[in-house]
Amino acid sequence: MISNQIVLYLNQYIYDKVEIWNFAEPCVKIIVDGVKTIEKVDDSGGPAMGVFEESPPKDKGNFVFYCVVLIGLGVLMPWNMFITIAPQYYVEYWFSSNGTSWYSNTFMSSLTISSQTPNACINLTNIFLAIAGSLVLRVALPILVNTINVITIIALIYFFEPNEADYPWFYGATLGIVVVINISNGLYENSVFGIFADFPFRYTNALIVGNNMCGIFISLISIAVTLLIPDDPRRTALIYFTVSLGILLVCAYCLWSLTGTQFFKYYQRKGNEVRMREGTQRPGLGQFFEAFRRCGIQLFNIWFNFVVTLCIFPVMMTATPVYKENPTDPWSSFIPENIYTLVTTFLVFNLFATFGSFTAHFYQWPKPENLVYVIVARFAFIPFFMFMNYRPHDRTWPVLVKSQWAFVFGGAAMSFSSGYCSSLGMMNAPRVVPPGLSRIAGQAAAFCLIFGLFCGAALTFVVAKIITWADMAIFLCDELHIEDNFVCDYIVGDYRDEVVWVLGQVLVTPNQMCGILVDDCDSPFDPLVSNWLLPIPGNAPPFEPKKPVDPGKPTLRVLHLTDPHLDMIYTPGMEVDCDTSLCCRQQDTPVELNSDTQTTPGVKNPAGHWGSIGKCDTPYYLFQNMLQHIVQTNGKIDYIVMTGDLMSHDVWNYNNVSHMAFIKNISDNIKT
Repeated sequence: MISNQIVLYLNQYIYDKVEIWNFAEPCVKIIVDGVKTIEKVDDSGGPAMGVFEESPPKDKGNFVFYCVVLIGLGVLMPWNMFITIAPQYYVEYWFSSNGTSWYSNTFMSSLTISSQTPNACINLTNIFLAIAGSLVLRVALPILVNTINVITIIALIYFFEPNEADYPWFYGATLGIVVVINISNGLYENSVFGIFADFPFRYTNALIVGNNMCGIFISLISIAVTLLIPDDPRRTALIYFTVSLGILLVCAYCLWSLTGTQFFKYYQRKGNEVRMREGTQRPGLGQFFEAFRRCGIQLFNIWFNFVVTLCIFPVMMTATPVYKENPTDPWSSFIPENIYTLVTTFLVFNLFATFGSFTAHFYQWPKPENLVYVIVARFAFIPFFMFMNYRPHDRTWPVLVKSQWAFVFGGAAMSFSSGYCSSLGMMNAPRVVPPGLSRIAGQAAAFCLIFGLFCGAALTFVVAKIITWADMAIFLCDELHIEDNFVCDYIVGDYRDEVVWVLGQVLVTPNQMCGILVDDCDSPFDPLVSNWLLPIPGNAPPFEPKKPVDPGKPTLRVLHLTDPHLDMIYTPGMEVDCDTSLCCRQQDTPVELNSDTQTTPGVKNPAGHWGSIGKCDTPYYLFQNMLQHIVQTNGKIDYIVMTGDLMSHDVWNYNNVSHMAFIKNISDNIKT
């Protein structure tokens, strides 16, 4: 019976050696890759579910661990090199050989679409397809494809110089290579996390460490190349991609080497056995839902962690230069200006993200169920960087954090927490599900990583709109139909400085915040009703109460004029009940009046000559006629009081120059 069972068992697995042991119960001793397992046989001769194992093989010299780090470092290197060199080589050198062109203006946007879309799609698809095939093959194939891609890129750089006639095909060929690179990268990332989900969690973390070390490596190369050959983008690109090719070949060797180790075979076979016993080798829809249900919070952690990280790095950090009170002030940082961003953004991020990943390798806090609180708290980094010198040329928010050291230390903290939390999330996802579902969880985690990158990149556009709030206000005004488009455009632009100043006065200090929340902390404070101190030039005169006028004193005749709201372009015959904010005037599109009726075609309620009741202001000539009538009918006037609101209600056209000119015009009319 035992011999028959051995034959049946060997139909499922290939073992190095099979021996029969005589215990009190029937048992089979199976030696697989030098690892002894004892499979208990039940009374019917079939294998029981329990497996008693001796200690698994050791990773001698951490060979497998370092191979995994190199694979994590190298396979994504071509794409990281590509996005690093793209602005310099493709935008500024290739597609701007005769000045800026459509190709140079659209290349980076096209690059984003061509990279993120296939990457996310292949990741999602691979979750459901990779279980049925060889994941090792799905890692080896991207290495091969990326090697061919890099060789193709090197050939294009070497054999073709910028030529305006070649823009179309070179543009298309380059984006085609980008699509292929990111399809293979999506396949690789999802599959490789699926493979090592069966291994101890430190090997999943090794992939994250490798990804971060890739960034350090590229940052150091970028700094060196910038210092040594700053004005040769073609040679720089050749160096970048030649290095990538060498690293890819090392990755191919590492993958081939580690798959032959007993350590790798043991954990791969162990995962297959668990999935076979639990029936999850070809999981059904219910098993996918079960895996997602159990590790859903960890998938959120991974996704949201990368949303925050990619919102800040690299877009916000690269757009935050050293703060200058005056744009003409000299460079004030001890770091040379040409490598400032490379050091404070790319090197700092990749270095501290790697430290964070290494820390997670030795120390895991908090527990998986509590990690979400740390992940959500990281969102505070986004407003922190928004209040720095982000986008100094078009920001409308005040710069509250001006120190470059605050920028560096804030970037280091954000980067460290990113590496640490991403490692914990990626390690936790396969650990919180049953062993048979660990591979699904690992691949779902890889998809959430990619989707988080995609969402974080998209969030940068929202942050940019907020920090240049005038653009956001115009967008909301237009989309919500608060006002007409031209009103939104003009009024937001004209008054943004005033609104920013008001918002600056509403910002409260920590003591004031404490007073708002706690009665006995500091002084109760409400920023919406508090008094503001406005500086007045010179010395304010002392207050003197007015005395009543004695009876019998001479009287004066006073003319009080107020709120004329004069419309200099009031046009009789125009529509009184129009769809815009101000009527009885020609709008943006000029129309011709009928010569006989002084009305426009389609006008239902034409404006009268001396004014109309509706959304109309006062004709300028009516004001002049009124002054003439007052002079003719009211005799001597001792003085005139004009209490404001002279201008029309076209507030979108307000500015200091037009106001001063209008006041002078009205004053001249009154004097004459």
